[in-house]
Amino acid sequence: MNRRGRLAPTPTGFLHVGHAYTFGIAAKRAADELVLRVDDLDSTRCTDAYIAAAIDDLRWLGLTWAEGPDCGGESGPYFQSQRTGLYLQAWQELAAKKSFIQALILGGMWKTLRWPHMHLMERNRCFQ
Repeated sequence: MNRRGRLAPTPTGFLHVGHAYTFGIAAKRAADELVLRVDDLDSTRCTDAYIAAAIDDLRWLGLTWAEGPDCGGESGPYFQSQRTGLYLQAWQELAAKKSFIQALILGGMWKTLRWPHMHLMERNRCFQ
């Protein structure tokens, strides 16, 4: 079974021990394929220097990834700020189906979701 994982540091400062620990766990769990995506949506605080430092620090920690802003790949772009068109397209597709919940049901994705009151919706046959 292939496992795919994603690291998404927010480059608003330097990485700290918590980041290292979390990213180490993600890398271990996604031993087959890891993707580095930079969560650069806070444009006032994200800087190129912090992005470069994050990549250097993650490499120094021994983490490697199959795809990312420094090595490319098939699942780009690797900066969240450059993915807004993809999200807008997905939202438009959901809107064309008339509702988010309906899209989840028709796509069968609801089975993979868990939220606090899902059992109430199932019991009331919202998904039937």
